[in-house]
Amino acid sequence: MDNRNAILHLYQAHYHALFAAGCYLTDDKELIRDCIHELFLHCWQKQEELSRVLHLKNYLTVSLRNRLLTALKQQGKTVRFEPGEMDEAEYSYEEILIRNTDETALQQNLRRALHNLPPRYRQVIELRFFRQHSYEEIARLTGQPVKTAYNYVHEALAALRKQLKAQPPAPVLRNY
Repeated sequence: MDNRNAILHLYQAHYHALFAAGCYLTDDKELIRDCIHELFLHCWQKQEELSRVLHLKNYLTVSLRNRLLTALKQQGKTVRFEPGEMDEAEYSYEEILIRNTDETALQQNLRRALHNLPPRYRQVIELRFFRQHSYEEIARLTGQPVKTAYNYVHEALAALRKQLKAQPPAPVLRNY
C-alpha cells in the first residue's frame, strides 16, 4: 500500500470516531470537519514522523482535541473540558446524525418561539443572550431604567418558556 492509500485508509477508518470525539468539545460541525481535514493534511505532510507513532488512534484523537481547542480559543469561545472525555467517544454515525437532527429540531422550535414574541421581548432577548450585553447596556440602548431592563428580560424569558411549552415539537425523522 503506498503512502497516499495509507493516509486515505486512516481517514476512512477514523473519520467517524474523530467526528464523534469532536462533538464532545463543540457543536460546530464545520469546525470539527475543518480540524479533521487539517489533521489529515498534517499527517500527509509528516508521514515519516507518523510511522513512529505507536498508538495511532490516541494520537489522532489528542491531535484533533488540540486543534479544536486552539480554534475555539481563537474564536474567543471557552470550553469546559474533562481530560479523557473525548477518548470514550464511540458513537456510531447514525447516533451522530440523530443527535444533529434533534439539535436542529430544537433550534427550529426556538427560532419559531422567538419569532412569535413581541418585538420588545425579542429585542431584549437578542441584546442579553445573543450579543451578551449587560442589563445596564440594555437599559442604555433601549432608553429604559435598569430595573425595567431586568423586568423585560424576565418577562421575555417567561413568555419564551410559555411559547416553547405550547409548541408542538418539530418533526424528527429517524431511521432505525
